[in-house]
Amino acid sequence: MKLKSKNKWRNIVMISVVTIIVLLGAVYIRKLISPHNINPYNVKYSSGKYIDGALSARESSILINNINDIINNEKLNELKILDFGAGDGRHFYIINKLADLYPKINIQFLAYDISEVGLQNFQKTLVAEGFKSYVSQDFINSSEVTEFKAYKALDLKKDNITVTLLHVSVNSAVQDITDIIGKDINVIFSMYGSFMHIPYYKNRVQMLKTLAHSLDGRGMIILDVPSLGGLKTSQKKYNKLRAEKDFKKLGDAVEEGDIKMSGDEIYYHITTFDELRRLAKDSGLIMKEQGITGIKSPKIFNEKINGTDKVYAALMSSLLSTWLVPEKYVEDNAAYIYCILEFGK
Repeated sequence: MKLKSKNKWRNIVMISVVTIIVLLGAVYIRKLISPHNINPYNVKYSSGKYIDGALSARESSILINNINDIINNEKLNELKILDFGAGDGRHFYIINKLADLYPKINIQFLAYDISEVGLQNFQKTLVAEGFKSYVSQDFINSSEVTEFKAYKALDLKKDNITVTLLHVSVNSAVQDITDIIGKDINVIFSMYGSFMHIPYYKNRVQMLKTLAHSLDGRGMIILDVPSLGGLKTSQKKYNKLRAEKDFKKLGDAVEEGDIKMSGDEIYYHITTFDELRRLAKDSGLIMKEQGITGIKSPKIFNEKINGTDKVYAALMSSLLSTWLVPEKYVEDNAAYIYCILEFGK
């Protein structure tokens, strides 16, 4: 009888130990595959290795001049802007400039990104600059988000600027995205190719339709995207993989122009003006304006912008945007091209 009792307790102890090991293993695996670890943007923002945020003088002027036109033409008292791919707020200085130019206009800045780490970093920067939350809600950590739905995280305010942080995961439904973005946005911009991180043409069309649905009827979308002249080595590599149908290495990069950034799992799509016109048409928009913002490769262009050849780079970008040369030549010598999209009149 004592032997049976002893065996019973031994079995209970063994089952308990195995159960604890399984539970600990499950927790560890969940941690390994958590959004923070598998989201490459989280990894970059955590490591501090993400791209420096300052736009070129040409990109900045394109944003400022077009927003100026909307404010003056529409005689706005309130301005609503969405940065699609805001990350850690690297383009926020544009909003500060607008606030200085128009101190009597209330500016609502929507910072939209799939990286909660980037948005958390942006929040810290804003708080350090004196922005204060006017709701008793702190940033929602990724561990507290169920089913990875899109959500509005925080509103912060200073003077005539209100910043709203918007988080969305790659699994968020279109309706969730529409709900958090809202309506009557005057300007949506996506710089440094952020829009081209969306894999598959059909998904880019769907997202552009979603963004257009949130626009004010006279609003605009400004896209700054990578062109054929940049990332040539990666293009050749992925063209070869597609020709060989090596789908294991391709991942999502299966369509012409798709690549992954070197050393990352970040998807990127290299595009052309013709494709941008098709994207606009399929999304129910028209292309109001197009041009070039960066010459040659991104690395060389950044060196020129930050070095003594800043004037040369700006002149070259302006020259290629005048269409004195064939469009194909422009694309082959451009790192980044831009377009401005709006509803047909």
